[in-house]
Parts: sequence; structure tokens; C-alpha cells
Amino acid sequence: MPITRLIFFALLLANVAFFAWRENAGPAPGHEPQRLQQQIDPDKVQLLLPQKSVAGNAPQDKAAVAPPENGKMEASVEAPALLCKAFSGLSGDAAKAVQSSVASNAPNAQVAVITNKESTSYWVHIPSQASKSGAEKKVTELKEMGVNDSFIISDDGPNKWAVSLGLFKSREMADNYLQKLSKQGVRSAKIEVRDKSADKVRLEISAPAETLGTLARELKPLANASIGECRQSELGKN
Repeated sequence: MPITRLIFFALLLANVAFFAWRENAGPAPGHEPQRLQQQIDPDKVQLLLPQKSVAGNAPQDKAAVAPPENGKMEASVEAPALLCKAFSGLSGDAAKAVQSSVASNAPNAQVAVITNKESTSYWVHIPSQASKSGAEKKVTELKEMGVNDSFIISDDGPNKWAVSLGLFKSREMADNYLQKLSKQGVRSAKIEVRDKSADKVRLEISAPAETLGTLARELKPLANASIGECRQSELGKN
């Protein structure tokens, strides 16, 4: 075999051996062990987030809410406006029942109970006659004496067919009128004291409009009562 061919095969074998060694003993593809070793404390590398944009340059995240110091989120809820209405014409028992029901079913409502006694009155009248015709005859006689302000009581009761001549707030006023009638010739007129011991009760209820409307519809005593405006100074007294 010529010497040149021997040299050629020798070089070829050397190249094949070199490439084989490089594939098996050299650094794995995609790895850079020297660069990893050259990093300084790679486990302490931190990702730096971008700083907040200057106000006005970028929209803020509406969903991001900074938690309060105590770590609890507290919602701010505005209390509904209160409406106050006065309910008049209630009996004492009905007023107590309404007050108890409101306290049980509407704790957000305030109730004031205002009680006023009716003043005593004095009734000037001619006592009951035997019949309607007897009362009408008495009215005719009164007109002949110049007394035109009178009317016949026709309701059932102890004063049926009596002739009413006037109702006065004081005894003095009733006495003065009786003396006037006497001068006109009326002798049968009398004064009766009407002491109305029944109390007049007014409830003032302050609550959100929706609650107040429900109470006025659902509680029968309130549904039948007269409704007016509150005297705000009364709230909180009872």
C-alpha cells in the first residue's frame, strides 16, 4: 500500500476519534456550567417589579384595595333617612299594642307616645223630653223666647230627646249663659258637667320610609288612625 494512502487513513481515524470524544465527553448541549459557576449568589436573585406610574400617566387598578391596619375589610354603609309621622285617635290599649309590635318587628323605628287628657266641659241643656214631639215643642218655645241656637239629641241613651243649648269650657261661661237664658224666660235649662276621663293618645313613629309604610298598612290601629306631621321634640321622650 502506498505511504500516502496510509497517512490519509491515519488522519481520517484521528478525526473520527476526536469527534467521538467530543460527543461523549464534552459539555452537554444547552448547558453552560462555567457561566453558572461565575454567578454571584444566584439563590438571592430577586425579581424587581416596575414602580407605580406617576399619577395621571396610567390608570390605577380599581380592584386593588389596601387593607386596613387591623387586617379586616370594613364596608361603609350609609344609614337610610328617617321619616316621622304622627298617628292620632288611638286608645291607650291600642297605642300600647302598636308600641310593642313596633319594638318587636321594626327595631330601626323610634316610637313616642303622647297622652293628652280631654278638658272637662259644661253642657247647658233642657233635660230629655218624653218623645220627639215633646222635644220639638220645646224647641219651638225656645225660638219664641229668642233662643235660636239649639238642637235635639236623637241618639239612644240617657239624653235622648234632650235639647242642647251649648257646650262651654268653663263653669263660669256656662253659668253666665244660663243666667242669660233665665232672663229670656227659660226656666228648665240645666248645666251638666262632662268630665271626659278618656285619654287622647298620639303615636309619633320615626323610621325609614319603607318601614313606616309597612307599619301603617299592617298594623290595624295605625291603618284606622288619623295621620299628621310629628312634633320632633317629642321623639325620644318615651
